Amino acid sequence: MAQEPEGAPAGPMARRKSQRKGSLVVPLIVIGVVIVLGVIAAWFFLLRAGGGPEQVAKDFVNAAVVTRDLEALKVCVTAAGRAEVEKAQKQMGGSAPTRGTGAALPLNASKAVIRGNEATVEVGIPLPAQLVGRTGGQTEIKMTVIAVKERGTWKVDLAKTEAAQMMGQTSAPPGGGRLAPPPR
Repeated sequence: MAQEPEGAPAGPMARRKSQRKGSLVVPLIVIGVVIVLGVIAAWFFLLRAGGGPEQVAKDFVNAAVVTRDLEALKVCVTAAGRAEVEKAQKQMGGSAPTRGTGAALPLNASKAVIRGNEATVEVGIPLPAQLVGRTGGQTEIKMTVIAVKERGTWKVDLAKTEAAQMMGQTSAPPGGGRLAPPPR
């Protein structure tokens, strides 16, 4: 029988244990790589999908004011806001279109002021050229949007945003005015 080198495990059983340990290393490395890639992909897609408070504020204003797209609006708001939108839809008896009819606008948003899980963003809604002459040269209407973190994603708090508008944090054109014609 051949002599085992010094320091090597003795006998065929020890060699099998050593081979089993070696055969476990490759699958563990593969599993580790898959987990790391999964975490990186999830982080990338979740960050891009939800966006920050500035993006959700712009999406909200486009859905609520510009396109009047109630389905897109539901995506932008908190669970409580979604319930309010759905309640309003039921009260209108289906007379309001659920999909917007207009085109979204490129909106300007200020850098969010974040305090904990709440952010305040001012969104500028461009006025049509025919209105600019009647507004003393004002080219946009500012709207304050309040976003909160809901399950790690920024969503618009509909009640707080409405309250911000009532407190006069929105600049309307001189003499008032509407942004878009009422839905038909």
